[in-house]
Amino acid sequence: MRGNLIQKGPQAENQAAIHFGGESIPYAGSALLVEGNQVINDRGANAIGILNHTAIPATITGNSFTRLDPAHVAQGPARIGGNLDSPGADGTGTALVDAVLSGTLPGRTQVFDDALNHQVTMTVGDTAVQGGAGRLQVLAAGHVIVQGGIGGLDFSEMPGAGSNQVTTAEGSTNSISVVGQDSLDSRGTDSITTGGGNVSAQVSGNAVLNEGWGNNQWSVLGTLRLTGHGGAPRISLDAGANATLDGALNFFAIQSNGGSAICDLDLDGKPVQASLTGGAWSMYGSKGNVSVTTAGGPDGVLMRLGTGQVQVVSGGRDVIWAGPDATVIQASGAAEIHAGTGALALYGRGWSGANLWGAGGSYVIGGDTGGITYHGGDQASTVQADLSRITLLGGAGRLTVQAGMAQTIIGGAGGLTVNETGWSGGNTITTQAGSANTVSLTNGTLDSWGHDAIVQPGGNNTLSVHGDAVIQGSAGNSRLSIFGHAILTGRGGDWITLAPGADATVQAGHYLDVNATQASLRVVAPEADASLVALTIQGGAAAAVIWEGRTASVETRAVPGGTDVTLDGGASEVWAWGGDQVRAGAGTAKVMLCATDTEVWGGSGQLIVSDRDWMGEDRQTIHGGSGSLAMSGGWGDITYIGGDGAAVLDTSARRLTIQGGAGSITASSRWIGSINFTGGSGDAALTLGDGGGTVIFGTGSTAVHELGWGGAVSYVAGMGGGT
Repeated sequence: MRGNLIQKGPQAENQAAIHFGGESIPYAGSALLVEGNQVINDRGANAIGILNHTAIPATITGNSFTRLDPAHVAQGPARIGGNLDSPGADGTGTALVDAVLSGTLPGRTQVFDDALNHQVTMTVGDTAVQGGAGRLQVLAAGHVIVQGGIGGLDFSEMPGAGSNQVTTAEGSTNSISVVGQDSLDSRGTDSITTGGGNVSAQVSGNAVLNEGWGNNQWSVLGTLRLTGHGGAPRISLDAGANATLDGALNFFAIQSNGGSAICDLDLDGKPVQASLTGGAWSMYGSKGNVSVTTAGGPDGVLMRLGTGQVQVVSGGRDVIWAGPDATVIQASGAAEIHAGTGALALYGRGWSGANLWGAGGSYVIGGDTGGITYHGGDQASTVQADLSRITLLGGAGRLTVQAGMAQTIIGGAGGLTVNETGWSGGNTITTQAGSANTVSLTNGTLDSWGHDAIVQPGGNNTLSVHGDAVIQGSAGNSRLSIFGHAILTGRGGDWITLAPGADATVQAGHYLDVNATQASLRVVAPEADASLVALTIQGGAAAAVIWEGRTASVETRAVPGGTDVTLDGGASEVWAWGGDQVRAGAGTAKVMLCATDTEVWGGSGQLIVSDRDWMGEDRQTIHGGSGSLAMSGGWGDITYIGGDGAAVLDTSARRLTIQGGAGSITASSRWIGSINFTGGSGDAALTLGDGGGTVIFGTGSTAVHELGWGGAVSYVAGMGGGT
């Protein structure tokens, strides 16, 4: 009470202006300060300023008392100092004598100030007793005040008694047994036993409590060890305070601001183990279930959970070690969570920044906004990731993820299994080199470094393959950058870039677009339809476009050493830009020679060659196959080596050199070109140009048409016995 004007009227029933502890026993930890007040007495000579009916000394300082007997300033324990008697108008008055009324208690009171042991039985009408340096033993009937001294206190109550106020002295050793409805102020090293009634207590010393079945309240500033017997205690812990709970309880509640608690008890028939240290937190236990709530702030709670199901609401930078049973955690702060062997569910509230370390169990991550990071351990674990914008990091153990949306998943040495179904997708996934992984990807990004099996249920994806990957294509569109080895079975549209040294085998889907540089590409047709496009690109640089139902197109780029292109099947066209090796296959092939020094081999299918390099230094070599061949264009030197199939050569080459084979040849050299022909076993029909030429007959029939002018023609007849 500070700064009040208090006037005691002449007709007032009670003597005291201020009465402390008169109606009931005060709560543990209560105190009274009376400071800077003006007290005016109009009641008469028997008025009392402050009447203290507790064992708690009141502090009375800096007050003024008018018309009050100085001996009546206080009754009961008090520390009195700096007060004035009857100040005048100028505010000055006579200073009252300072005093300490530590041993003066109201009513029938006994105060022992010696070192002897005393035994007191307090019956109805007794008010208080105070011990000294000797040990005090008290048996109380109820509604009394007992204040132990340094010599210690043994306190007990008569049957049916209670509602007593008991205080132990700091540094003393005490034994207290109460029935209930009592107020305890435990300052020493105390052994306390309670009954079925409710007790209110403050523990600033070291107390061992054998608790009954009441609903008791314990305010702990020191250390409390509580053994329960079916009660329902409520405990508050101050900074630095410690509480240990064991035995059996039906309910408990702990509020802590910087304290610590250990629970190893039976809660309504179910075991509960937990320890919490530091920070601000509350803990409740009922019907075998425990809930913990922590506050935000820089100082988190160190929490270790053992046996028992626990729900945690973490608001700060807490460190939580889960146990063997199911644990549910809501995290809105940057908590550090270590999973136990039991199932764990973590739900983010706000952008939490929480970290969860796995320990070989099954976990659920959900919530509302994200920011959670999961760390896989050295054991295999499974995460049901229902929350977007989280990060999952694999470890030495295999990590299996039931993925959600917009997640970052990074595999470890133990490998990944990522499953995407239904609403999931849009994830960014990375596998570790040397690991084996199975990944499902929808509308996501994959950086593949391991030995990976990749399934794309749908959507548009982006993949980078650095290791070895077997890929099931998406029904949508995918972009793939391949630096290692890949096998792709396409379904939708695939855009592929092959880096130097990479190789890929692809079964084209609806659409395939490939750019390869110093790499190896093999496009295979499905077993069910061998008529579809199949081709191989080796080395050099080339781009290929394969569109379902259309002719495949390959275009090389001019690079040193050229590009090897093999057309294994289906209708294809090749635009060759010099130095290339092109091998036709069973399908229809068109080859456009756009630069010099390209060599073309025919296959079993139809081959059409168009020499579109009109430079005089153009040099091309064509090998016939078992299928038909038709060639046109050209300006430089063209060499044809015959095969088993028929060939039609209609060129403007400066020089056409023909080595006949088993197939028929029809050749003409327009303008000033010359033909140098060596026959084979097949028939030939030659139309010479202005340049003349040389004809060496083979075993087949050869017909030559000369213009009759121009360059000379040299014939060697009958070499093979042909006509």
